[in-house]
Amino acid sequence: MIQYIRMRTTFILLLSLISVSCLSQQEEQEVGKTIDRFFMFLSFPDTSHLQIDSLRNVFVSEGKLINNFGKKPLIFTVHEYIAGIRTNVSSGQLHSTQEKELARNVDVFGKIAHVLSTFELTMVGKDGKMVRRGINSIQLLKLDGRWLILSLIWDRESDVLKLPSKYLSKSQ
Repeated sequence: MIQYIRMRTTFILLLSLISVSCLSQQEEQEVGKTIDRFFMFLSFPDTSHLQIDSLRNVFVSEGKLINNFGKKPLIFTVHEYIAGIRTNVSSGQLHSTQEKELARNVDVFGKIAHVLSTFELTMVGKDGKMVRRGINSIQLLKLDGRWLILSLIWDRESDVLKLPSKYLSKSQ
């Protein structure tokens, strides 16, 4: 009888571990879908395909975007960031962008997630073509059954700051 109870307990524990692992993978996939949509909304082959307003759909209403490349961080609300892109497009400064993900590392615990996302951004504007690479640090929370971005901070490569190889391999 004791042997039966031990076997049953072991079986239940194994099922629980498998169940938690599957849930975690499912949550990581859902987080990944939010990140994929984020990149999709940032990219447009020409101004007629601009869908930057949809960025609101992947952020909480109080979400922040922080450019930490310069001497001092530039902090934007989602509304301010969208307005800045729209201004650059309407002034003719920006004609197209393609932001793609080179690598992603996702950590999920309960209803919070952190993503390190290595990106390459190609922008075409009145001054020509520019290509930049960097890393996004993205914090998400699960709200009403949806994963949404709470904050996103990025830094980019420079002559003195290069992307380490550990951030260039996919680990989804």
